[in-house]
Amino acid sequence: LSDLKKFNLKSGDVLFNRSSLVRSGIGWPFLVRQEDNTATFDCHLIRVKLNKEKILPEYLYIYSLSPWARK
Repeated sequence: LSDLKKFNLKSGDVLFNRSSLVRSGIGWPFLVRQEDNTATFDCHLIRVKLNKEKILPEYLYIYSLSPWARK
């Protein structure tokens, strides 16, 4: 159970789809806005934990939705 804590989502985490049924579904972002000690992520997602002094999670999320990042 203590190992599960490292998979808990924190405010500011950015998640990306690692896989999808269609190619265009890969890489879609999700921004965790509120900490939830009961929510975790699985192997189909990639979690990015950012240094907020260097890049804001909101910026990475919005940029990841742009056509330039989606290519």
